[in-house]
Amino acid sequence: MEFTFLTRTGQAFTVARTVLATSRLTLHVDDYLPDAEVAVRVHSDKPVVAERAMYFGYPGRDGGSCAMGSRATAARWFLAEGYTGDLFDEYVLVSNPLEEGARVRISLFTQGGLQKEVYADLAPRSRYTLHVDDLVRSEDVSTLVEEVNGRGVVVERAMYFDYGGRKGGHASQGLTGTSMIWYLAEGYTGS
Repeated sequence: MEFTFLTRTGQAFTVARTVLATSRLTLHVDDYLPDAEVAVRVHSDKPVVAERAMYFGYPGRDGGSCAMGSRATAARWFLAEGYTGDLFDEYVLVSNPLEEGARVRISLFTQGGLQKEVYADLAPRSRYTLHVDDLVRSEDVSTLVEEVNGRGVVVERAMYFDYGGRKGGHASQGLTGTSMIWYLAEGYTGS
């Protein structure tokens, strides 16, 4: 199994590990890239499942999050939720695991419609971070990320918050399509 680390500059490198059948492996990325923005491409000669756990100390908001990996790249990604007001920080994260550069258009929508559109160029085997709060302040924000040449990228959203004294963060994988029906298995309305 190979783990290829992708950085902002496109300087990628790979770490190989063996995972036995019916077992699991944890790879501590900090051991290879301490204090770095990183995306990961996991490649195996047998089917596996991959997810990422993060534990963080974001200014005044400590916590952790977990996100499932994406099974494929896509040219379009949707992020339905986001917020940039008060003590919230929203980031859109784009990974380009391909051997050629990518150009993405990031469209930010509020209840009033399209608010901002920005472009970013990603080197081959790199990643990009957009701090949405720098472009749209104090709004509910949805995002559409499109690779303008139809090449595949991978998109996630990270949120850090202090909401009514609840401090933490979470991450969500983008979605590659829309649907007439959605199912949500988890939720809770109590204290």
